[in-house]
Amino acid sequence: MEFPRGAVPVGAQWDGAGGLQYRWEPAEERGASGQQQQQRGSEAAAFGAGGRTGAWRGRARRGEAFRSFLPSFLHSEPAISLGAMDMKKRINLELRNRTPADVKELVLDNCRSNDSKFEGLSAAFESLEFLSMINVMLTSVSNLPRLIKLRKLELSDNRISGGLDVLAERTPSLTHLNLSGNKIKDINTLEPLKKLLNLRSLDLFNCEVTNLNDYRDSMFTLLPQLTYLDGYDQDDQEAPDSDVEGDGDGLDDEEEEDDDEENEEVEEEDEDDDEE
Repeated sequence: MEFPRGAVPVGAQWDGAGGLQYRWEPAEERGASGQQQQQRGSEAAAFGAGGRTGAWRGRARRGEAFRSFLPSFLHSEPAISLGAMDMKKRINLELRNRTPADVKELVLDNCRSNDSKFEGLSAAFESLEFLSMINVMLTSVSNLPRLIKLRKLELSDNRISGGLDVLAERTPSLTHLNLSGNKIKDINTLEPLKKLLNLRSLDLFNCEVTNLNDYRDSMFTLLPQLTYLDGYDQDDQEAPDSDVEGDGDGLDDEEEEDDDEENEEVEEEDEDDDEE
């Protein structure tokens, strides 16, 4: 990895191909000494050369910042570029001439959410099963619309500290919830999740609550419906990839099954025509 002369790495973002794109600033502007610059450059090189593999357990390609595994220059809070697209515009692009009722999967990562409002997202997305809003600067989910078919919800790397009561009412079918990298500090904050009777997988990586004594035992006691916490069950068995990723797995399969059934019906009609 080559570094711009006289520059310091100040952040990074996962690109679409699964690699890292670094952000640089002149060393004098960051107030970094030559020694600090060299140290950060070495960390970046090691990280980019493969230091992220293994410990990330497959989640890297979703862009989640588990900062406990990151080099020091990436330990800062998630940030959104000033030029980030607003959520409403992103949703319009994602629709691609479809109606909201036709959409089963929606990825809005790194958008700009103004005052934790879900602009453009409404109950009209009645078929939505997978919703990803990673790093959109959410502080609350109180404005989340009612999405009765939603099964998987990605909210990692936001600033949510509570107010989870609305999830049971707005997303009653939820099976997978990712709150990694948020501001959740205590078990009581998570108590409203008891009402999510279908919840199977919960991720709280890099939340302060994970540092509490008996964290895992307390969580499995609080949420008996839970099978996987932070990717592992009560016996420390790792969840299958489909459960860990929560990336809409199974949605395409259902569509493929529908297509197969339609193809079979067409073939049967052709056979009937041939016989006649």
